[in-house]
Amino acid sequence: MAGIGNRLKIHPSDKNLLAFGGHDVSTQLQFDTGGGTNSRMMIKRDELDDKRAKTQKRLTLEDVRFSNTRKKVPLLERVPQSKMMASNEDDKSFEQLKQEHITFIKQNFRQLECQRFVPAPNQQKIEETGALKCHCGEVIKNHIPYEFHESTQQRKRKVPAYRYEYLIQSDLKPFIDLNNLGSKPSEKFPPLEWKADQAIKVKTTTSFGKIKFTGMEQVGGMKPAKYLRLTDEENPDSVSLAIQLMKDHWRIMEPNTPSLIISVVGGAKNFKLNGKMRETFQSGLIKASQTTNAWLITSGFNMGVMKEVGLAVREGQSFEWYKDDRFAHGLRCIGIAPWGYVKNRNCLTDHTITVEGKFDKIAEYLTSNVIEHAKPVPLNSDHTHFIFVDDGYRNLYRGVAKFRARFEKKLSDPKGKGGEGITVVLIVVEGGRDAIEDAKTSLEHNIPVILCEGTGRAADILVYAYTNPERGTTIRRLIKKAYFELKPADKDDPKAKQKAEEGINNVFDSVKSCIAKKDMISIFHINKHEELDSEILKILLKAKAGEVTEKQRLERLKLALKWNRADIAQEEILKEDALWSRGLLYMIVKKMNEFFKKNKNQSNKRTNSSAK
Repeated sequence: MAGIGNRLKIHPSDKNLLAFGGHDVSTQLQFDTGGGTNSRMMIKRDELDDKRAKTQKRLTLEDVRFSNTRKKVPLLERVPQSKMMASNEDDKSFEQLKQEHITFIKQNFRQLECQRFVPAPNQQKIEETGALKCHCGEVIKNHIPYEFHESTQQRKRKVPAYRYEYLIQSDLKPFIDLNNLGSKPSEKFPPLEWKADQAIKVKTTTSFGKIKFTGMEQVGGMKPAKYLRLTDEENPDSVSLAIQLMKDHWRIMEPNTPSLIISVVGGAKNFKLNGKMRETFQSGLIKASQTTNAWLITSGFNMGVMKEVGLAVREGQSFEWYKDDRFAHGLRCIGIAPWGYVKNRNCLTDHTITVEGKFDKIAEYLTSNVIEHAKPVPLNSDHTHFIFVDDGYRNLYRGVAKFRARFEKKLSDPKGKGGEGITVVLIVVEGGRDAIEDAKTSLEHNIPVILCEGTGRAADILVYAYTNPERGTTIRRLIKKAYFELKPADKDDPKAKQKAEEGINNVFDSVKSCIAKKDMISIFHINKHEELDSEILKILLKAKAGEVTEKQRLERLKLALKWNRADIAQEEILKEDALWSRGLLYMIVKKMNEFFKKNKNQSNKRTNSSAK
């Protein structure tokens, strides 16, 4: 065997790839030879089986498939050689890890389903019975049927079964024919009471696993996104449990813990960035994310600012192997979305009795660019993880803001207080009233906020209030124009006027609460083509003298140098009124000298290269 190297190459396109299993006959495998030429050797069946068994513990089918796309994905190489070498006997098998994952989810997470259909009022224009909406927002043809248990001959234990006839109360049955949902509905229904606490029931979650997007290009092609559907509960705390799932089972903190989380809120269905504004926003977002290994958080839909973030992720996405047997996204983009507003959500649910999630049979999700008015929205294919918050209501964007705020606060809280100690910053791009509320909540949690001036509505209202806090009348007029402009038919309606005035007052109060924390707000002039990543760094470093310790200032200095922005370090950290101890000051000077020396060497290399 002289000349045979010890490196076994795996060619993913080869039908004899060990992870897929070989034929019954002996299989030829290619080795690198020490002399630079290839030789072939025969491996006996028992040796092949032994290697296959070891490999199967480390290499999942998903990894092998994904390695086929290595030429399309930056930084992704072939299946690591260590996969085909002897594996650690202490490593858990993929199947065991999967079962632990499923068990943790089924023990800790719940979902909500309405099990009593009562038609909502004001549906006179509905032409088909199947399109009638319940008070929960779901149409009858998609409504989950009533659940009960019955014994079967095959099994002694009771199993869940579904019957649509139990969904409709006896008083309602003469008015709704479940066997003819295409018929014209009755003009009037008996007055029936619907109470959420009685109609909406708690169940173990049935929607979790992995999503493979179809219908549109997805970065990485076959690298699925992980997802979970849960309810927002404080006892037990669903936020803490979700973060535990992400750390222990999704391994989202590997290979590197993020040093920053960028949460983006703002414009949805009718919002678009164009030309230079899009380039400024996306390039700044990518640069900030790659520099700090940041996570991005949005609502996860394929529209508005969420889609813009997805496009930025697509542009900057990369993949890397780590621990010899796993690969991960270089950029992590988390969508926290209301379950009831997700289009085609039915394909994400495991309808089997055992409920093992969408793992072996990954959920295939058809996404699109088509956004319909007042209807659920498709997911964005460039997000890497999804958390769906279920409040029991359907076809409505609601129930997610509180969970997202608690989620971001938990991540930003110091480790000594039960958090993760990761810096969080909120970016507001255009946006509705909910964006102003998100900014208010973030500031209350001491999370800094960046307002993208020039994008419209929420962002511009907050910018104007920030720079002109005394002009309350003008601020109220801007709020009215953005959100409460009455239709011509309602201008003489006293109730409509009163409702609009109450809405203006509520938004105005939220705006005042925001600008009360000016020191935690930064304005980014997106039309002036400034650098968004620099603005993010500035807001992170922004603090008055004496409000942070020397250790914190030193960490901020390191962050500024890592960002390659000594100018910002001088402006925001090395202030004249900031007191430093002599030993620490010496360390700072040393760090700065190293930084400038490194930059000078890089500059000389570029000059010499261009001269040649």
